[in-house]
Amino acid sequence: MSNFTKKFTKRLFDISLSSIGILLTSPISLATAISIKLDSKGPIFYSQERTGKNRETFKIYKFRSMTPSTGECKNCHNKSEQDRITKIGRFIRKYRIDEIPQLFNIVKGDMSLVGPRATNKKYGKYYSDKSFTVRPGLFGLSTLKTFKKISRKLAKAKNPEKKYISKYIAKRDKIARFYADNYNLLMDMKIISLTMKEVFLRGHKLKLSKSTKQAIKKITSKEKIMSNKRAYIATQKRYAQTSNSYRIRQDSSSNKDRSRAS
Repeated sequence: MSNFTKKFTKRLFDISLSSIGILLTSPISLATAISIKLDSKGPIFYSQERTGKNRETFKIYKFRSMTPSTGECKNCHNKSEQDRITKIGRFIRKYRIDEIPQLFNIVKGDMSLVGPRATNKKYGKYYSDKSFTVRPGLFGLSTLKTFKKISRKLAKAKNPEKKYISKYIAKRDKIARFYADNYNLLMDMKIISLTMKEVFLRGHKLKLSKSTKQAIKKITSKEKIMSNKRAYIATQKRYAQTSNSYRIRQDSSSNKDRSRAS
C-alpha cells in the first residue's frame, strides 16, 4: 500500500466513524451537558491548546470535569489540581465520556481516531519530531499502556512535574514513534476494540486485563517484525538498483572501449 493510499484510507476511516460516533453519542452528550451545569458553576466545555501534527497548535475540546481555574495549569499533576475534579467529572473521566467532543476535532482534521496522545503545548518540546508526523488520536497505545498508571503514581511523587517529564514523556514518545512508523487500518481497529473493552467492560480499572496485555504485545511484536521485514526488502531493492546501475555503467564503459579499439 502506497503512503498516499494509507493516509487517504485512514482519513476516510476517521471521518466516517467519528461522524457516526457524534450521532450515536448525542443523547449521552446532552445528558452530560445537563449534569455538568447542575453539578458545578462554569462552562460545559473545556478547551486547551495542544500540539498536533507537524507541531501545529490546535484547540482540543472536552466536557469540563474540573472546577474552573483562574489561569493555565502550571503544575498539572499536583494533588491540588486533582482535587479540582468534580463529582460528575470523576464519572465521565472513568468512562472517558469527557472526550466525546474530540470527535469534532477528528472531523475538523486536528486529530485522528487512533494516534499518539494529544500533547499539552507546554510539553511538546520534550517530544521528538517523529511523534508529530501523524495526527494525535482519541485512542492510542500510550493510553492503554501508560495513561492508567500515571495519575496515581504522580500523586505519590515528591515532584510530580519532574517525574512526568523525566519518566513518562520518554515512554509516550517511544510509543508515538513506534505508531508513526507502523500504523495501519487493522492496527487502528484493534486499538479501538481493546480500549472500548477496557473502558466499558472493566470500568477503566488501573490494571489492564491479561488478554489486553497479550493483545498489545502481539500488535507491537508483529509490527516490529513487519517493520524489520519492510526495512530488509527496501534495503534489498536499493542494493539491486545500485547493482543494476553499476552494471549499466560498466557495460557502457566496456562498449566505449571496444568502439575505440575498433
